[in-house]
Amino acid sequence: MDKRLIIAITLSFAVLAASQFFFAPKQSSNVNTTKVTAQTTETTANSKKKIPVNISGTLSKVSDNTSVPVKVVPSVKFRNSLMSVGFYSDGTIGSVKLFKYKDKKGIPTELVSPQNNFRPLQIVFADKKLNSEADKVKYKTAVNGETTLREGTTTITFTARFKEFILKKIFTFHADKYIYDIHIVFENYSGDKLLKSPVWGIAIGPHLGHLKKKKYGFLGAAVYSNGKLKEYKKIKKEINKKTSDISWIGLESKYFTSLLIPGKDALGFQMSEDALSSSFYTTVLYRSSDVKSRVYMGPKEYFRLKPLGHNLFYIINYGMLGFLARPLLVVLHFFFKLFGNYGVAIIVTTFIIRLFFAPLSHKSFKSMKKMKDLQPKIKELRQKFKGKPEQLNKATMELYKRYKVNPMGGCLPIVLQIPVFFALYKVLLSSIELRGAPFIFWIKDLSAADPYYITPILMGASMFLQQKLQPSAVDPRQAKIMLALPIVFTFMFLGFPAGLVIYWLTNNILAIAQQVLIDNKSK
Repeated sequence: MDKRLIIAITLSFAVLAASQFFFAPKQSSNVNTTKVTAQTTETTANSKKKIPVNISGTLSKVSDNTSVPVKVVPSVKFRNSLMSVGFYSDGTIGSVKLFKYKDKKGIPTELVSPQNNFRPLQIVFADKKLNSEADKVKYKTAVNGETTLREGTTTITFTARFKEFILKKIFTFHADKYIYDIHIVFENYSGDKLLKSPVWGIAIGPHLGHLKKKKYGFLGAAVYSNGKLKEYKKIKKEINKKTSDISWIGLESKYFTSLLIPGKDALGFQMSEDALSSSFYTTVLYRSSDVKSRVYMGPKEYFRLKPLGHNLFYIINYGMLGFLARPLLVVLHFFFKLFGNYGVAIIVTTFIIRLFFAPLSHKSFKSMKKMKDLQPKIKELRQKFKGKPEQLNKATMELYKRYKVNPMGGCLPIVLQIPVFFALYKVLLSSIELRGAPFIFWIKDLSAADPYYITPILMGASMFLQQKLQPSAVDPRQAKIMLALPIVFTFMFLGFPAGLVIYWLTNNILAIAQQVLIDNKSK
């Protein structure tokens, strides 16, 4: 095998080791912001936090006024087959539980929990007096206790009477959905909408319940605005941006997200982070007295997000190779529906990929065989032009041209498969569809590493066998390098998702079968 092929393989997997750097979600940590003066507000006895906003022509700082958590049980609850949502008396959210996704103890995932002092969907004002009044005003609702929805929709309304207006927060929930509608209305006491509302905002934050950052995971804020996705792992300075083109904004972890779809009346958005608690706030600002928006609190599930529109599926960030990763996920999902097992789906998908690359692989094997046949002549040239590298290179290239051999012909299929490999790597690493998906026996989670390292070892063995079947290198140094590669790759794959290892193992097995077939035909 040509030395350049060895270099190509080695470099490709070196890139894989660094893929989290090159293909990781774009994160911004230093942005230009408008300098403003921070404000503070008091926390009431029931631990209701207010986020001060000060707008005079420009967007300004949103600060997290952290206080000692006070356990307050949400008084109004909604429940469908997928989740439960608990509201405090002011229409802010104090509890969100996802029934489908549980931890090892069988406890549902909490995106919002009361002990975390989490107040999503809190209304804040630019005016200090209104913020102070909002701390004291009481909301009323006709609903109390828990509402269970099995079909259709249900509405929960919270109403607050300020000195100069009435504020209504109207929630509409749907059966079997993580998304719900929120309608904010400012009215005068006669029941008409205000002609001119105060500048106000609605907040998501400060974090995603008890979820923590994990290896290769992401925990932070995100916004899809003006057709572009930006994710913020760290926010060194408050981010303030004027724009009416906000598809969505919110918070995310590796597998879950809390998003606000603001609608058409937004003025802009703000983001801030509390350095002590690593808590995030994202706030959308308005001047309208009648705003209809939507909220999604649930899994980053592609096939659930895509039909909802608003480019919500971009919250699943596959990086630069998203154009390959998303079709691969669709193919995997199709075969999962067919066979009921994502492990089998990976194997079948690998077969199709291998079939697609079969003509190139065939040319690659033929090229390597020709290279093997030329090795004696190349050895003669090395002896003849010993110590004369320029003349050796020229004579070698003439030899390749005479026998119509492309020295890089064996590399092409491998190079072309690298983007597919990376794309599938991102799918297996980032897609919640594969979280906890079992294969057979000891493999209970295809998104996690093989706990007994059986598949990585089999992958290394298959790679070793594949080398034995391929035309061997005459150069002893190359032979030693090739012998070491299966060992190196085996150790590299020990921590990779089991699904990815199964893909590579299957790919090797199919390559071996193809090599045997070609060898038998050439005899």
